[in-house]
Amino acid sequence: MLELEDIAEVVGDAVREATQPLIARIADLEKRPASVSVRSAVIDRDGNLVLMNSDGSTTDLGHVVGKDGDHGRNGLTADDVDARILEDGRTVEFSVRQGEHEYSFELAFPVPLYRGVFADGETYVKGDTVTWGGSLWHCSAETVDKPGAGDSWQLAVKKGRDGRDAR
Repeated sequence: MLELEDIAEVVGDAVREATQPLIARIADLEKRPASVSVRSAVIDRDGNLVLMNSDGSTTDLGHVVGKDGDHGRNGLTADDVDARILEDGRTVEFSVRQGEHEYSFELAFPVPLYRGVFADGETYVKGDTVTWGGSLWHCSAETVDKPGAGDSWQLAVKKGRDGRDAR
């Protein structure tokens, strides 16, 4: 009859034999250097293509040469970009031109803009502020309604009490 120690030895030998190839493979994998991938690439100010790697290192691939050996321009110049503030006072329109190609876009900044005393018939948009009835009101959605009449206006600063003469 087999003793418990004998059974343990036989099972141990079988497990070691079965797992030996797996242990050898793991050891080989652990010897390999960690893989590094490219996270992004840029053309620097000198016209060199530089790769940013996943481990934080960079790889400079050298100068970028354009079609048929022509050196291209690096980026845009001030002559290629035009910007102007639109009538609403909070939107900037950018136009970018390079050769025959032109692209324009608007960038609206969500900043409060004082529009003076509320005027009937005016359209107010989100971010506009007006005075009405001695108080300052903030517009939260496009509206033609008077402040306080609807959900488009929020009271920002409430009118205070009238002061006494300082005599």
